[in-house]
Amino acid sequence: MTTHRDGLSFILVDHSRLAFAKVSSFFDDEQPAIRIHPSAPIDVSANIRSFVRIGGSGFGSLVNENGIPIRISHFGYVKIGKDVEIGLTVVIARDTFDETIIGDVAKIVDHVFIAHSVEIGAPTLIIAGAKISDCVVIGVDCWNSPLSTGMDKISIADRSTVGLEAIVIENVPQEPFSTAMQLE
Repeated sequence: MTTHRDGLSFILVDHSRLAFAKVSSFFDDEQPAIRIHPSAPIDVSANIRSFVRIGGSGFGSLVNENGIPIRISHFGYVKIGKDVEIGLTVVIARDTFDETIIGDVAKIVDHVFIAHSVEIGAPTLIIAGAKISDCVVIGVDCWNSPLSTGMDKISIADRSTVGLEAIVIENVPQEPFSTAMQLE
């Protein structure tokens, strides 16, 4: 149903995110980048190694009324700070509208996945096999151990350590040298 108010037209829908996913696909121009564009917010001091993908669409999707997954297009961007190091086979995805931020002096080791709208503080270390997604904020001077996972809008406080294979599902509080560990 279309409605009008104050000179604006509206289309009322039952599921706004699903409607957005369907319409946004008409504007999505996902082409693999083979170079860094001069306007890209990547500092010249960043060290980016082979087989890295930065700024590709996330893989968010919603199921439509027929049970078919509909991909949500992503129009945000990735911002990489000064003196960042990014290892082999790292993927850093852009957000639907917002930015994914890698702070100054961050070190991201091989085989790391960083998804949409994540913010990584400076200088933080993200170690091999870590997966960070869905609006996670990691503070400054943190250490994310191998194969650790953080997701679902959690916040990891400054100077925290996320232990080997830990799955962080709640905020890591601001305490001196907080640690999140895997539970047996």
